[in-house]
Amino acid sequence: ILQDRTVYQQLCKDYLNLKVLAQNACTSPERLAKCKELVRDSVYSPRKLGRIHQFGDFLRLLEQRNLLSLIKPEQLERFEETLDSQDLFIDLKRYRQTLDAHRATIERHYLEDLRHRDRRTLLEKEVERVKLECGGGKEEDKRTTEPPKTSTSSKRSPVFAEHRDELYTLLQNEIGRDWRTLARALNLTSTDIDELESSYRLRERILAVLERAEQAQGADSLVVFLDNLRSALARCRRNDLVKKMDKLLQ
Repeated sequence: ILQDRTVYQQLCKDYLNLKVLAQNACTSPERLAKCKELVRDSVYSPRKLGRIHQFGDFLRLLEQRNLLSLIKPEQLERFEETLDSQDLFIDLKRYRQTLDAHRATIERHYLEDLRHRDRRTLLEKEVERVKLECGGGKEEDKRTTEPPKTSTSSKRSPVFAEHRDELYTLLQNEIGRDWRTLARALNLTSTDIDELESSYRLRERILAVLERAEQAQGADSLVVFLDNLRSALARCRRNDLVKKMDKLLQ
């Protein structure tokens, strides 16, 4: 069981690396436009696609539409002729081999992790569907849950979504060696910090810190996450970044 969990944890890291590689490989607006055109029919929302100007936001939309996930990475293959990275697709092939070799246990761990988060997304519903098709679901798992309550963060969510990549890139460029202070201020554990240090390069560590802190709050607690981020930056003595962040999210 411990070995299975280790394989799953490594795959989580590899999935994040794939997204970072894909983001870095989209080197021009023209490449992004071609990628958007490839999924236009699947996404079925020209309005949402039209509002996307960063590849990270594009990947998140694919995840929201359940077209891309840790257990469904094949969507990235559609961009092989468009993105400028051979390393991405070499790593993707290796990733899929690992996923196929351990699919049952990876799906089980993935579902367990999702169910521990105080959120419910299309992604989670897809994983639950996989579990139910395998005959492992309980009756209470099959019941439809109530939709999440509207939170006070909902009005700010579109602004954050639009500028999220720009904000995270700014912090990746500016935080540097202070990433541990930022991580501790965002309530990551020492174990999490050690894991990130041993697994990722500096920029990837900062991105992972931000994503973990965001996910820990859940989609309905965006205001709390942003307030925590401001406080964390202040603890890093980077009030200049707090001002830049506030200006970006106005």
